Amino acid sequence: MSKVKEKFRDRALPIRTRVNDLLSRMTLEEKVAQLRQDLYGWKCYQRDGDEVALTPYLTDYLAKTPGIGCLYGVFRADPWSQVTDETGIPSALSRDTAFRIQKQVMAANRFGIPALFVEEAPHGHQALGSVSYPINIGKGNSYDPALMEQMATQIRHEMAAKGVHIALVSTMDLARDPRWGRTEECLSEDGVIAAKYTEAIVKGFQGDLIYAGEDFLDQPVATHTTAQMGVVLKHVIGQGDTLGGHNSGSSIIGRRELLDIYGPLLHAARNAVGVMAAYNDIDGVPCHGNPWLLTDLLRKQNGFQGLIMADGSALDRLATNYTQPGLAARQALTAGVEESLWDELYPHLVEYVTAGLVPEALVDQAAFKILAIKFLLGVFDDPFKTPAAFDETHAQSVNLELAEESITMVKNTGILPLKTAAKIAVIGPSADNRYDLLGDYTAPQTAGQHSTIYQAIKAQYPASDVRYAKGCAIRDHEHQPQLLNEAVALAQASDVVILTLGGSSTRNFGMRFGKNGAVSSKGINMDSGENVDLASLALGGEQPALLEALAKTGKPMITIMVEGRPHELEQVLAKSAAVLLAWYPGQRGGDALAALISGQVAPSGHLNISYPRSAGQLPVYHNQRRNPAPDYYDEAKSPLLTLGTGLSYGETPVVERIQLDQTTVSKVTLQDGAKLQAMALVHNPNDTAATAVLLVATNGLTNNVVPRASHVVDFKRVTLAAHEQRQVTFTLEATAFQQTDFNYQPRLFEGPVTVSVNGQSAVFTIQ
Repeated sequence: MSKVKEKFRDRALPIRTRVNDLLSRMTLEEKVAQLRQDLYGWKCYQRDGDEVALTPYLTDYLAKTPGIGCLYGVFRADPWSQVTDETGIPSALSRDTAFRIQKQVMAANRFGIPALFVEEAPHGHQALGSVSYPINIGKGNSYDPALMEQMATQIRHEMAAKGVHIALVSTMDLARDPRWGRTEECLSEDGVIAAKYTEAIVKGFQGDLIYAGEDFLDQPVATHTTAQMGVVLKHVIGQGDTLGGHNSGSSIIGRRELLDIYGPLLHAARNAVGVMAAYNDIDGVPCHGNPWLLTDLLRKQNGFQGLIMADGSALDRLATNYTQPGLAARQALTAGVEESLWDELYPHLVEYVTAGLVPEALVDQAAFKILAIKFLLGVFDDPFKTPAAFDETHAQSVNLELAEESITMVKNTGILPLKTAAKIAVIGPSADNRYDLLGDYTAPQTAGQHSTIYQAIKAQYPASDVRYAKGCAIRDHEHQPQLLNEAVALAQASDVVILTLGGSSTRNFGMRFGKNGAVSSKGINMDSGENVDLASLALGGEQPALLEALAKTGKPMITIMVEGRPHELEQVLAKSAAVLLAWYPGQRGGDALAALISGQVAPSGHLNISYPRSAGQLPVYHNQRRNPAPDYYDEAKSPLLTLGTGLSYGETPVVERIQLDQTTVSKVTLQDGAKLQAMALVHNPNDTAATAVLLVATNGLTNNVVPRASHVVDFKRVTLAAHEQRQVTFTLEATAFQQTDFNYQPRLFEGPVTVSVNGQSAVFTIQ
């Protein structure tokens, strides 16, 4: 029998027992407080030099509210928060600031319940002095889940050292419509590819914190885990599939399509500490009020154990669909949304319960989950635990490697690698701009924090005369002729041109933002990121004119696309000797590009999306259903570049043949867990090592629904020594050979099934 008077303080007891005991002692007001994430964390302090003081914004709130569920963005620094290098919290002061705030929170409620500190980390912690990695659409080109896991581990170490408990990380959106401004946050257009990355990211952040098939509530708080952080995955689900590519719009996804395309992603989220619901509706049902999605599919079918968080002010949007706000609150809680974010709905739950609009049992259910996560992460028992030290040097090494693997070469006439050149012109709107390399959700950067492309090229070629000209702005049409003329003159006086084109997610401090942080006043040269959608994928401003003018000089041109989404590329390919898709490659992006261009490193990125010719032919994602329709009258229906495209120096390693370990498999054995092995023999014909990305696809018929044109089921990145032949084995389960049927159930293929790897295929039969 425990000697501890209150069970919830007994570390030897299972989490379930401790939470139930604590919950039984709490008032309705105290429970509702755990469901609230009202505060903007950066308003909780005021900094004067090295002195940080807590503000009345925090203390007045705690005087009126008996606790805090989660506290968002204490360390956020960006134009929305208006936090700068001078006013924000530097890394050296972060942990002390977090602990001081936590002490205030704990002192303000009867049970000393701490808050969970929640921070944005879509490509690194959005805070002063933090490491900023390549954006998702870029690092998804790496096909390297192991390196993605290392990145997540480094972000975890950095954030934990500051006192953060939960990282908000984008992994659940798919790049199905590149007009959408948040395409940069997507890991792929394909749910299976994004799912493998998601599992790696969860593992990197959380280690062994949650096991599939084992209920963490039935265990005591783990003392052995190396992870002191949880990850909340954004967003569930379908935001990249909205009509017209409009942010937060409607997604007309059939239930069958959702299960097939997004099912692997939902399964990949099963071990995450949390997920964030998406703004969009699916076929008219808002995700924040969808019990089939959040409870039946995510929790019951996929075994998700974590908490479900609302997106910023999304519950207020939900309320606009109801005659009474209390009805919206009841629907959100019924769906499974436990933690709010800056809304006016959950703060009124006490009155909704009192009025009979919301059953108190729904509040109890949500508060239980939030408290359980506080126990799971060790925050309740040891809120001031000293984390492992953060090694920024190692993190930046991982960052550089990931940037190198993220960049994809799609054309090379032989100009690359560029070993030497007497005079090099570096031209373009992003060539000497640090922020254009980083993407949305970026903190202010210091001058010495990382190199621009121009600076990195200059350092890479110390014996060359390397000069820079802007050429034009991203989108501004005014006052551009002089910039263009200067660029042409520089090109004419040079031996080779390195040109940057594309877009930018750079925000500035003069912009206006909504309550949820989305930009509401567009910057003229900012054409990507949250709430910045495009109708056309054509290059903006005078960039086409710059490309044309430089091409007319006759100087060989290496073009780097710096972008958060695909832009029209046909003219770029036609007029360039080489083309690199750099995306927004992060703080080490300039260094990575310089290493690739010089040949110090060979390109190894491969497209994680189907690259369109124009917006008019969308969608072009590879896994559409078979369609015999001809090309458009005025354009091909196929993408310009297919999923998996990527060049390197030398010949691409080839799959010479594929063999299967079985020729016939019964449905029964597959359904009972039998697996099929596919062995691909890969050959590197080069005199140097080379990297290949192997994509496995299956094709078959269900005698039920229309099959897909392409069905990727697995992938591997392999590096082969010079002239090496290697057999690479893939183990495929039943999920690789099925689609969702008439009745929304998984249905196995019947008869002949084709398994292909990079163009080579083999056939077996399911009977």
